Amino acid sequence: MPFKCVYIYPPHLNFTLSQYRKWVTDELSNLPDKEEFKNFKFDRLLYWKVKVAHNACINYDKKWFDNTLIRLRVVWKKVLHFRKNMKEAEQLKGKLFPKTIYNDAFLTSESSEQESSESSQEPIKSKKAKN
Repeated sequence: MPFKCVYIYPPHLNFTLSQYRKWVTDELSNLPDKEEFKNFKFDRLLYWKVKVAHNACINYDKKWFDNTLIRLRVVWKKVLHFRKNMKEAEQLKGKLFPKTIYNDAFLTSESSEQESSESSQEPIKSKKAKN
């Protein structure tokens, strides 16, 4: 059984070191009282830092966003549909990614080079058996 972990993040990143330590102490002392963490135990405090960062201003393009949002909604509707209908999802997967079987998988010592090259020219697409 995989472990289920929960991470607690500070409300913002603009703490001084002393403010951060106080926040950590408060969170750890209040941990047993919080209902969402009653089935968890504290393991360790993890720190991270960003060594290299790059900020770029991205301007909002309302026309592009409106056009793209329509397409994203259509795609998301399909995702939700296929989550509910896994058999249809498997059929679509079979159509999009057909399995290919090659004739020349097993050659005997009696096979000539000409026979093997003729038989390996075209792959045979297998038809998936229906369940």
